[in-house]
Amino acid sequence: MFYFVYVLFSKKDKGLYVGFTMDIKRRFDEHNEGGVESTKNSLRDIKIR
Repeated sequence: MFYFVYVLFSKKDKGLYVGFTMDIKRRFDEHNEGGVESTKNSLRDIKIR
């Protein structure tokens, strides 16, 4: 079993969000769609780099 650990930076409020998941594409889609309560107001249009 593998996990991804990721850090997101909000340009809006200059904050960081740290998360982990087994399915990085699905999780980023959840963030982009506003489905994650802690980031829905500050993070949108997340791109994997």
